[in-house]
Amino acid sequence: MKKKPRFLSLCSDTIFKAMYKNHQIGRDWINKLIKHICDVDVNDYTLIDNELNESKRSKDNVLDLVLKNEATKTVIDLEINNNYYYSLEYRNIYYVHRLAGLGIKEGDEYEKIFTIQINLNNYLNESINDGEFMYRMYDTKHKIYHKDETRIYSIYLPFYKDICYDGSNEKEMMFSMLSADSFDKLKEVANNNEEALKIIDYLEHIMNDDTIITKYEQEMINKKLDRSIKKEIARNAKNEGFAEGLAEGSKNEKINIAKKLLNTNMPINEIVNITGLTKEYLEKLKKE
Repeated sequence: MKKKPRFLSLCSDTIFKAMYKNHQIGRDWINKLIKHICDVDVNDYTLIDNELNESKRSKDNVLDLVLKNEATKTVIDLEINNNYYYSLEYRNIYYVHRLAGLGIKEGDEYEKIFTIQINLNNYLNESINDGEFMYRMYDTKHKIYHKDETRIYSIYLPFYKDICYDGSNEKEMMFSMLSADSFDKLKEVANNNEEALKIIDYLEHIMNDDTIITKYEQEMINKKLDRSIKKEIARNAKNEGFAEGLAEGSKNEKINIAKKLLNTNMPINEIVNITGLTKEYLEKLKKE
C-alpha cells in the first residue's frame, strides 16, 4: 500500500488547482481570498489554459492559476512562491507583462488587457518588513502612476502565521491557513469559521485520491530538488566560479535525487520528468 503524506499544504500549486477545478467550496474560498487581496469579484471569471506555459517541466515557465473575464478584459495570475531566489521578482514582472501582451493581435490591432498578479509568498527575507505590498507602474520623470492596467500584489504569509479566526479577521485567517504545516494547526487557525472548516474537510477527504496525492508528492519532490540544486550551485560557485558551479552542482544533485527515487522503485519515466536526466542514463545508474 502506498504511504500517504500526513498533511496537504494549502500553499501548493497542486492543491490550489484541485480546489478550483473540482470543488465548489474550494473555488468559492479562493475567489474570496482574491477579493480580500485586490478587491475584485472573480465569481464570473473562468480558469484558462494560459499561453505562457511553455514547459511542463520547468517551474520558471509555468504560471500557477490564471483567471480571465472576457467582458472586462481582465486577467488575474495567482502565483504561489514557497522559496525565494534572486531573480524571483524579475520573473514575476516578466510574467505579468507577458499576460498584458496577450492583447496584441495580428497587425496593429490591440486589445487592452487589465492584468493583476497576486504572489502568495511563503518565505521572508531581510528586506521585507510588512505582510502586504501592491506595486504599480510609476513614471519617474513626470512623477505619476500609470492607470491600473497592471498591478502586482505580494503577500508575505509568515507575517500571518498562527493568527486564529476571531470573528473579525477573515482575511488574516485565510493567509494564516496558507502557512499552516499540520491539520491540527489548520483547525486551530480556522477556529469556528464554517467555510475554513469545510476546506479542511476537503483536504482530509482528498488524502485518499491517488491522482492528486501523486501530483502533490511530485510537486514536493520538485521543490526539494530545486532547493537542493540552488544550495549545491552556491557551494560549487564559491570554489569553481559561477558557470562551472551551476553546471556541476545541478548535475550532481539531480543524480543524487535520481538514486533515491530509483531505490523507491518509482517508474523510470517519472524520474525522467522530475530530474531531466535521460532514460538511458537512469538505466545505467540503476545497474550501479
